Amino acid sequence: MVDEFAFDVVAGFKGLGKEITDPTLKRPSAELAGFLTYLTPSRLQVYGRTEMGLIEQLGPTVRMNHLEKVLVPEVPGLIVTRGLPVIEELRVLADEREIPLMTTNKSTTRLFFVLIRVTRRISIIFSPEIDPFLTIDSYNNLSGNLAVHMGKRPPR
Repeated sequence: MVDEFAFDVVAGFKGLGKEITDPTLKRPSAELAGFLTYLTPSRLQVYGRTEMGLIEQLGPTVRMNHLEKVLVPEVPGLIVTRGLPVIEELRVLADEREIPLMTTNKSTTRLFFVLIRVTRRISIIFSPEIDPFLTIDSYNNLSGNLAVHMGKRPPR
């Protein structure tokens, strides 16, 4: 699956292995603009051109204030698409809050298609009594590539 996702980890390495409890995705444009009513911190956040463009238009103080409210420690991961440059504030918060920050050259639409296909596969493979378990984990520390692990939840 690493080839299918083509992620590179650029920050938040201590958060690798974090459990993904909600396999749906979140494009947090409204939240980045300050509307936090529907913030869902259990979802992977995906930042494409819209989200990155919005962030870049905010002044430095407002930008950091909004990012601090959206990138809470419970977020299992953040993906920046299209090979867009990652601003320093995202790197800093990802490291501080142990949120894996990943990049991909895939478009946001293509990434959603691939990830939705994977989550559907999980739903088909696992019945509710098996309790599917997803984590983002380091695949190769030298390359920074990721593996997404699917399987039965380990005993607690």
